Amino acid sequence: MIEPGVPTRTAGVATLVFALALPVWFVLARIWGPEDGDNAAQGLAFLRDHPRAFAASGLASIVMGIALVVAVLAISDLVRNRGLVARVATTLGLFAAAFFVFNGVLRLGAPGTVGYIEAMDTSWGEAAYLAIHMTSTQGAALAGIVCVSMWALALTRAGRRGGLVPRWLDVIAVFPGVLVASLLAQPLGVDDLPDGVYVLYLASFLGLGVWFLAFAVVLLRRSPAS
Repeated sequence: MIEPGVPTRTAGVATLVFALALPVWFVLARIWGPEDGDNAAQGLAFLRDHPRAFAASGLASIVMGIALVVAVLAISDLVRNRGLVARVATTLGLFAAAFFVFNGVLRLGAPGTVGYIEAMDTSWGEAAYLAIHMTSTQGAALAGIVCVSMWALALTRAGRRGGLVPRWLDVIAVFPGVLVASLLAQPLGVDDLPDGVYVLYLASFLGLGVWFLAFAVVLLRRSPAS
């Protein structure tokens, strides 16, 4: 069994911070935004009208990345001798953290940079917005979600043997599994997906947050009282 101690408490607090920052980032970046984020004119108009919301989503993403680094490294101490799956989990978690930080930096600096470019030429501003959109929203952010979901799945398996991850968390782990499957479906050539898949995709984000929140509670309950 995993012995309670400082790594457990550190991992629990960092995981809790990530679990709380995740829905904030998702609402700011994906729910509250232009009707069609892929439309350059709409996206640029939203960035112009709501620069603080755009930057705040970047700040939330940076917080997620930093918290995830702390959580991954603390948890790696707890599953150090759990074999190849544990090492893969640690690698995926660190990659996810890097993607979230990169995504956050892009969004945090976008209002000033894109606004300056738009002041010179509107078409340049739209091109700059699309560059940020494709690199952050459609690139780093999605890569971060895939990696952190795969980290959760790998950690569920690696941590079960040592008692770090209780068996009931396997049920909630279906949500990161659905996220990975839905995000990889189109690159794998599965194009004819039902309309309800996007709703399931959004629900899985909520489920991913629930998994992290539940895991944080498990870790904090095993940490010694301050």
